[in-house]
Amino acid sequence: MIIKTAIIGCGDVVSSYGAETSAHPLNHIDALNDNKNFDIVGISDNDARKLALIQDKFQIKNAYQSYKDLALNHDIDLMVVALPTELHFEAIDFLIKQNIKNIFCEKPFTKSLDEITKISDSIDNQIFFINYFRRWNPEIEKEVKKIHSGAYGDLVIGNCYYTKDLYTNASHILHILNWIFGYPTEIKTRNCKRIEKFFFSDFSLTFNNSVIDINHVKNVDYVFIEVDLIFTKGRIRITQRGQNLSVGKIVKDNNYGFNIIAEKEIITSWDDCFRNAYKNIQECIIEKNVNKCDINDALKVHKILEEVKHGR
Repeated sequence: MIIKTAIIGCGDVVSSYGAETSAHPLNHIDALNDNKNFDIVGISDNDARKLALIQDKFQIKNAYQSYKDLALNHDIDLMVVALPTELHFEAIDFLIKQNIKNIFCEKPFTKSLDEITKISDSIDNQIFFINYFRRWNPEIEKEVKKIHSGAYGDLVIGNCYYTKDLYTNASHILHILNWIFGYPTEIKTRNCKRIEKFFFSDFSLTFNNSVIDINHVKNVDYVFIEVDLIFTKGRIRITQRGQNLSVGKIVKDNNYGFNIIAEKEIITSWDDCFRNAYKNIQECIIEKNVNKCDINDALKVHKILEEVKHGR
């Protein structure tokens, strides 16, 4: 089966991320072209110049300034939504009404909990895939399975850090923590500031009586996402926005006779996350396999974001 795919939006994540000489697809179009099971039937963007450049560069058959024209003029198996977040709700609502069955949406899914709840309640037979792309990092997935098996013991404490804003970067951390621990039993906002449409906050999440602090890193000229989790039997640090892992286990220090944590650095296959995401989507559509990151995962993230914003 060839999965007929269309893309709404022509921003960086669609076509620009990644060096042209890279063997790893770091944007939607490269990842789709890397997989023989997908065929890009069309793209849309309201910027005519950008649309023409991308259509020419990637030799895409059809291009529209209106995503509605794109959806109405083609038989589409998978629609990729890569619009600015504030436009997601209107576009997804239209796609649901047009019975587009499979939708791969950039995160954050919507700009509010109210919007994602309305979409979730209106779904008929649609399947959503959400691009919290660390979910498709095999080395991170391996360590999460070890946590679930009890290999790391119980969580003791955690610290996480993010730049940019709550919805852009902190949402990635929330997705990882939900994936590992489930929904928190307590959410505490230490401070929250809004500047224009962006929210910035320091807050804490409690999982089984253990607290993880999430801290906003201010006034720096770089992108930074880090998760540091300390367990009774070891430690995991996700660094470089998920590119690297540091895993620690208990060993005996022969010089002093007590136990220490010995850490090992792992360079992950982060640059294959896009490739792995589309492989998972392909398997879900063709083989009915498990969707690793669905609308329920996004809904949990948005519920936490809403509580943090309102200082609950």
